[in-house]
Amino acid sequence: MADDYFKPELALNPATDSAVPYAVATIYALSDTDRLTPLAITDMFDIPMSNLVAGPNGIYPAFKTVSGVKDVNAVAGGGSLVTPLTSVQGNKGEQGEPGQSGIGLPDAENLPDGYVPVTTGGVWSAGPAPASGGTGTGGVSEGTLYYVWNGTAYVDRLGQTPPVAKPAGWWVLRQFLTNGDPNAPFPTYPTWAGVEDRWARPAA
Repeated sequence: MADDYFKPELALNPATDSAVPYAVATIYALSDTDRLTPLAITDMFDIPMSNLVAGPNGIYPAFKTVSGVKDVNAVAGGGSLVTPLTSVQGNKGEQGEPGQSGIGLPDAENLPDGYVPVTTGGVWSAGPAPASGGTGTGGVSEGTLYYVWNGTAYVDRLGQTPPVAKPAGWWVLRQFLTNGDPNAPFPTYPTWAGVEDRWARPAA
C-alpha cells in the first residue's frame, strides 16, 4: 500500500502487561504531551473514525492519520492506557538529504568504450572490474594484462611498455592502473581488436 498507515497493535495495560479487550482510544501526536488536540483518523478505506476501538482480543485495528503524523499515542482508559505507535513509513525512517552535486558514479553511457564506472573510498573513476585469470605478458589463452604507471610510462610487471600489436594469446582485457598517482596521464597506446582497455585514476 502506497499510503502511510499504522499496523494493528495490542491495546496494552502496562500495569498488568495484558491486552485490554474493547479498549477505546483517542489518538494524539507524540509531541502533544498535554493531549489537547486529538488527531483525525480514518480506517484503511479512508472512512473517518471517531476513536480507535480494540477488538475482543485487545488488538487495535490498522488506521491512518489524516494529517500524516507518523508517531502517535493511543490513549484509553481515561489516560491510564497509553500505547505509543509508529507508522509503517515512520519505522522505515525519513529519507536523507541528497548528496552533493557531481558526487557519485558517472553515467555509464558517457564513459569511453571499454570502461566501467567504479568507486573507491567514495571517489568515482572509470576503471577495471574484478579480474579473472592471472597477470602475464603473452602466450596465455585467457587472462588480464596489467600495466602500471611508473612515473614515466605504463609498464607491465617486466617493465615493458604495451606493444603496438596484441601479443600471442587472447587477453580478456588490458588494465591501465596508476598506482594511486592522480597525475598519471591517460594511456595513449593502441587499442587491440577484441580486447577491452580499462583505466583507473584517483581524483586529483
